[in-house]
Amino acid sequence: MSLALLCCALALSAAPAPKIFLVFPLEAKSAEVQLGWVGRGTALAVGDGLRAAGMAVLSRDDRVRLVEGADLPPGLPLSRASMIRVAQQASADFLVYGSYSGSASDLHISLYVLDMHALKLGGNITANGPLSALPLMENDLSWLVLANNGLAEGRSREEHRQLTRTVPNSAYAHYVAGLSASSEEAAMAELGKAVSIYPKFSAARFELGRRYFELGNCAKTVELILPLAGDEPASAEVRFMLGNCYLLQNQFDKSIEQYDALLAAAQSSEAANNLGVACLRKGDYGPAEEWLRKAGEWAAGDPTVALNTAILRYVTGDVEGALRIADESVQMHPSNGMLLFLRSVLLEKMNRPEEAAASLARSKQLGIDPEKLRAQEPKAWTRVFQTLKHR
Repeated sequence: MSLALLCCALALSAAPAPKIFLVFPLEAKSAEVQLGWVGRGTALAVGDGLRAAGMAVLSRDDRVRLVEGADLPPGLPLSRASMIRVAQQASADFLVYGSYSGSASDLHISLYVLDMHALKLGGNITANGPLSALPLMENDLSWLVLANNGLAEGRSREEHRQLTRTVPNSAYAHYVAGLSASSEEAAMAELGKAVSIYPKFSAARFELGRRYFELGNCAKTVELILPLAGDEPASAEVRFMLGNCYLLQNQFDKSIEQYDALLAAAQSSEAANNLGVACLRKGDYGPAEEWLRKAGEWAAGDPTVALNTAILRYVTGDVEGALRIADESVQMHPSNGMLLFLRSVLLEKMNRPEEAAASLARSKQLGIDPEKLRAQEPKAWTRVFQTLKHR
């Protein structure tokens, strides 16, 4: 869960807000070199256990952003004072940190939990055993974090034991390596190995699929993430990527299905805009207008939504209405080349050639290729969002 979505969910929820945890990678203390992934992996798994028990746990990406925002090195161990400073910036209720040592046959893990409100440090939480028992150790640690802080109410130890990681260590190690790889190529190679070893590894499939999506490879994206469409917490992002890929492939009904499911669970101007575009390109102009209207309400003044709404007006014959929208948006976004190009087309239709020429010239200065666009049908001029933000 992203930091922005987390804060929004906490603010809107009528139920008592879940406690917020910030879990740092564990520091290596005389451990074997091949166990280098254990500190990061254990932190992720403990966080997953807390999250599954109803706690709010800041994601790895949010933690990295917070550390970088504090001008601290994200890839190196931090002092306790630095971790406390980051936890305060995150408004975390609890800070979890620790260390590990030993060998594959005799692994020792130690955690500490700091209550950020009382600034009271809890007792040492430990787990010991061979590397093969690491999933059970992770589960024990997350349970003890809950139990020692009075957060296990309503949940039995046996229930929590059902949350034990089922992904084998061999796949999990590659997944952890992929998340912190120094290059995108190395990250994708590691994540690919994780999926190859354990095809049901949802988190690895999502991370690898997201990277293929960012590269524009929709075939691989769909292959990797389609099985995850009903999973949480990734379902919103999964459905968004699937919707975009199906839209790019002109599979409008499949695209609409994914966006519909996303919007049934969460309000998103990006998804509403993209759903409006899918309906528009399919020729369902009524639903297109409704969803673009919602997108405009949820993201007032957004130039992409305005562009698509103006195109909808244009293709349905309301040139005057389209021009009015384009004029208003250009005033707010004078450097938007697509809006200026569309405005030039509309001005030509309204028999205002001098204004059309001026708008067209400005669009060219901003990098628009009018000849390429005129070779397309106007529906293809619509634009979609590539990143999902929660509003």
